[in-house]
Amino acid sequence: MLQLRRSTSCWYCSAGSLQLFCSVLALLEASIISDDDSLSPEVVTVRGWSAADNGTALDRCKGVIVKGPGRCQCTPLEEIHCHDLTVIPEFRHESAVYKAAYLDKQDISSVPAAAFRHLRLSRIVLNFNPIGAGLSEDALRGLETSVSELELGACQLTELRETFLNGMSRLRRLHLWANRIRRIPGGFFGGADELRELLLWGNELEELDALSLGGLWNLRRLDLDRCRLTAVSKDAFRHLLELHSLRLNHNLVEALYAETFYYMQSW
Repeated sequence: MLQLRRSTSCWYCSAGSLQLFCSVLALLEASIISDDDSLSPEVVTVRGWSAADNGTALDRCKGVIVKGPGRCQCTPLEEIHCHDLTVIPEFRHESAVYKAAYLDKQDISSVPAAAFRHLRLSRIVLNFNPIGAGLSEDALRGLETSVSELELGACQLTELRETFLNGMSRLRRLHLWANRIRRIPGGFFGGADELRELLLWGNELEELDALSLGGLWNLRRLDLDRCRLTAVSKDAFRHLLELHSLRLNHNLVEALYAETFYYMQSW
């Protein structure tokens, strides 16, 4: 708490000036005490910063509502860092702009529709959460023109909803590694045709057909290591005209067609 000390060395002031100075000082102290009392535990939790931190950092997290256990802190770097959560926080501050939201290594089991609709941020990290079937196909609604990086690694995902990436025109990096995804529905990447990096290693895909990677015209890096692939269609990579890096290590593919890599003009 800010402390103001009254000077006992006011011999140089006139009696009137001293009285005026002490009156102003008393008003300042009363105002500071009043402001401190207004910082109830509920407000501090909502803003995600401790009362010991400065006012500038405190305001950066305005409108982040944590329901249940856990807390969120908003740093001067315009990043949201959360700890010990069981649900996605509620974001009530209209058009709040952040660089990233780090919600990884929590106990979050669902991401509901439009969970981040009031935020404008470029990166969302949700790795290592037990989300499973709790990922809504409309979870990214409202972020179509802002998010460029999305990480959902090791989230126990078993399937991908066909419309999940619809309209994600700014998305450049998508991490879906170490899940249990068995199939990529045709057209899944059609709404994210600006994607540059796709990490799918450690899934259970088994097969890539001609539509699995459709729409990835601008993809440059694709990692399919350890996906249990047994078959790769001769047209599986025909959309990947800009691909520079492809990893297929530790799969079960025994043969590839001669035409499989024909369309990769950037190699």
